[in-house]
Amino acid sequence: MTMAQMAEAKRRPLSREEPEQKQERNKGIRALVDCQIRAVEGEGNERTFVLSFSSEAPYTRWFGQEILDHTGECADLTRLNSIGVVLYNHKRDKVIGKINKAWIEDQRGYAEITFDSDAESEVIYQKVKSGTLKGVRSMKSLKGFNAQRQSPCQRQHRRGPCGKWKRFSKENGVDVETVVLGNRDIRGCVACGSCAKTGKCVFDDGVNELAPKLQEADGLVIASPVYYASANATLIACLDRLFHSTSFDKTMKVGASVACARRGGCSATFDELNKYFTISGMPVASSQYWNSIHGCEKGEAEMDEEGKQTMRMLAKNMTFLMNVHRAWQERIWSSGTGGADGDEFYSVSLRESEHF
Repeated sequence: MTMAQMAEAKRRPLSREEPEQKQERNKGIRALVDCQIRAVEGEGNERTFVLSFSSEAPYTRWFGQEILDHTGECADLTRLNSIGVVLYNHKRDKVIGKINKAWIEDQRGYAEITFDSDAESEVIYQKVKSGTLKGVRSMKSLKGFNAQRQSPCQRQHRRGPCGKWKRFSKENGVDVETVVLGNRDIRGCVACGSCAKTGKCVFDDGVNELAPKLQEADGLVIASPVYYASANATLIACLDRLFHSTSFDKTMKVGASVACARRGGCSATFDELNKYFTISGMPVASSQYWNSIHGCEKGEAEMDEEGKQTMRMLAKNMTFLMNVHRAWQERIWSSGTGGADGDEFYSVSLRESEHF
């Protein structure tokens, strides 16, 4: 495609092909894998395939259901048709082919690609040819979106009268595991340095059990009663050893602390617990007030309506932050410039596994 043709294509709105044009273009293409990747037949096309890289099927993101609009000028394929490349597992330093052309058809995005001939590309080409490698995803920059208004039922479901973290988290798709430490015999750190050599604490009293749980978690909530304007001593001993003995990266895991007192000392305890997060690169979730609730005897905290509202808002904010972090990990956010409003596609990636 010449520069003049690309410029004309950019000015011209996307339109559906006539049946005769579609039939002519699809001639010589045989299905390989569920119509997602198709080999192009004919001499000189041994390394050429047609694949589908996007559709209007709903996809669950942290903000709800995402549906890509493929009508009109909502999908900008200019960069795909000019400098688009084929990546492997979204790794930008693993270019394994080029995009010959891209187009929209039946609310789906299609691209014709040709694999390179180097050794690394050859391995992926053979996997696609045999049907072993089936996953396809695209990288795009989001230029705009339309939000769907929630129904009163949905809003009530999210804001319902919920004073317990587990209930709110379950309603919003967050798995919660509670670990009680107050009745455990956990000693303090003795600064022996053994964890630097072995990767775990020398004292096997429960701290080492928590380490893999923290590594897998997207967030950590630390809650403590207030003793002399300070957190529970057993909890502090556990946290000192847990954060010191673990070497895995805690950056961007979301942290939240909660203090419960009869009357005073919540702010001091809240500040003490947050220090574990702020020394580890962990964003701290906040609420509409300092994260505290009041009560002395069992069940009294349930009567603190303002405290329960603070907990609800904290759970909501923490859930949002964890979902944003997960979205970042899944490469939902991607950079890109130029193009019309809508989704600008700029590369196609083959993956080892993918849900279409």
